[in-house]
Amino acid sequence: MTETTTLTFKGSCKENIDGNAWYKDNELPNLDYVTYKNKGGIKLFAKEIEMGNFKACIIEHLRSSK
Repeated sequence: MTETTTLTFKGSCKENIDGNAWYKDNELPNLDYVTYKNKGGIKLFAKEIEMGNFKACIIEHLRSSK
């Protein structure tokens, strides 16, 4: 079973993802996502959207259980 958590924050992903806890792992240009990892190996998928002067960061986390 896979659980997905989605969070949306106002502002850029750079403003909303703590660079002290997360590092940029991979860019997925075909999907408009960037993956981030922390020291524990947890992965986040982040996508930045822009509409006029408004920016938002969509962060998704997938968790699989056996």
